[in-house]
Amino acid sequence: MTTILRPWICDGTPKNGLNYPRCLGSHGEVENFTDICPFCLLPREAGKSVFTGVDITAVGKNEGYKSRVSQSENVFSEWFLLLRDKGLMGVWLFLIMGIFLGVILANLSRMISHEAVVTVEKGNFLISSFSGDMEDFFSQGEKIFFEVNPLKQMAADAFRQGDWQSAIALYNRYIEDNGNDYEAQIYRQNAIARSRGNPITLATTIRVDKENNTDILSPLARYQQEFNQQNQDKNQRLLEIVIVNYQGANMDKLSQNILNTNDIIGILDLHFDQNSYTTLSIYENQGLGIISPINFQWHQTENKLQYITPENREKVYLNIVTNTLLNYANSLNSSPNVILFYDSESDYSIKFKSSILENLPQWQGNLIIDIDVSQNANPEQILQTLGGANTIVMALGENRLSQAMAISRENNYFLPILVSEDLFNNNTLIQGKETVDQWVMALPWGYSPDVFANEQIIPRWSEDLIYDIFKETITAPCEGNMCGLAINAHRGNFEQLLQEGIKLSHDYNRQDSLLHIPLVQIVPDFEGLSDTGYRFEIKTIDSDH
Repeated sequence: MTTILRPWICDGTPKNGLNYPRCLGSHGEVENFTDICPFCLLPREAGKSVFTGVDITAVGKNEGYKSRVSQSENVFSEWFLLLRDKGLMGVWLFLIMGIFLGVILANLSRMISHEAVVTVEKGNFLISSFSGDMEDFFSQGEKIFFEVNPLKQMAADAFRQGDWQSAIALYNRYIEDNGNDYEAQIYRQNAIARSRGNPITLATTIRVDKENNTDILSPLARYQQEFNQQNQDKNQRLLEIVIVNYQGANMDKLSQNILNTNDIIGILDLHFDQNSYTTLSIYENQGLGIISPINFQWHQTENKLQYITPENREKVYLNIVTNTLLNYANSLNSSPNVILFYDSESDYSIKFKSSILENLPQWQGNLIIDIDVSQNANPEQILQTLGGANTIVMALGENRLSQAMAISRENNYFLPILVSEDLFNNNTLIQGKETVDQWVMALPWGYSPDVFANEQIIPRWSEDLIYDIFKETITAPCEGNMCGLAINAHRGNFEQLLQEGIKLSHDYNRQDSLLHIPLVQIVPDFEGLSDTGYRFEIKTIDSDH
């Protein structure tokens, strides 16, 4: 049974006439059970009791309250004189006992009703929808992923018990000395949202072994607090952000658990790795909207993030990849003149070739010759007689690695070689060794995380951009049947909102907004960390200027 707590009323204005410098300001009347109001940080003594209009903890601290007690004592003195009349004593005692018994029963009934509310809330957890082995990867505020601290753990324990007011107060105390703990800030707002009931729930993903995860939470925590503080109307639903840890999880099972949790309206996955790539298609196929750098592209002219449909995602990726490669070639030799090797038996090779040819003119480049390796037993021989080229592009897959290596040997480091991301794998290093030295390629979408110790190497969206995306998703004005989540909070509306694109209030430059596909180069491993003697190294274009 939940401990019965004595409620009190606070509206952000001290009722005892004292000044509280740390008070956050006035707000609508709220009923509290803890000693500190979570909305303004006023103590219990500055509020008023639900039952008597003034809290009894103020006795001895508030002189005004003492004077009222003295007046009450005068009244009771008059009653005592009447009771000295023995004829009336029995009647008076009966009446007084009846009055006191009535007051006690009325107050007890009200307290029990409050206790019932708290007890019902205890069962209101999304985690109840999760299978037992998946609970450890998910938290509304009852589990700590970062910065484990005794006080923070006490707040999480109160949250787990459904004691929202205690969780709010404890998270408040912890945040006073740990203002940069964005996980705790989110959990505090979640407790506030749960205390009001029926929150607007979104999920965001983390990787607990990455030190910079909390920076992703910062803009989400900032807007969640702003939104929740602005909406004091008890009928307005507040924002809740649940945190899902992808690190070490069975992604098929975890994603299915999230899909089965109907209260989760959508997902913000700001990472770019194998897990993000895998789950993206799972969520989209089941109608759960997801905001990710993988499925949104910046449209400068419209100042919006445009959703990339699954059928167009490969084309968008190829466009970005080939432009990035040609930009690199242009930084080495202004106006790249290209010898292009491709495989007509591979659909992807043909698409890669087409994308190179489409983007070559914008770099003032030229195609010297294209050679189909499937129709040429010794394609490398063309390098012996052909002149005028300054760049080799090999749009070849792993099944053509031996021919790519033959071309590389014939080239003998003379021209820079740019290759398809299909050759980004350990087998290229194992078989190629010194032959593949200095090859440059782009990272594929959903690349295998075991290739790099640092799995998250794609530049993330800026914190300001994440903040604006989150804000616009919640507050977008209605257009037809589509509205922001503050007005229409359900999965279908969220998915439609994303497909229409996210209109932003600020302009963002390429550095912040576009999906970048970084380049990698095969280089010797002088540190001896690789069995092959070669490794992949991030290649930045700026470093060559």
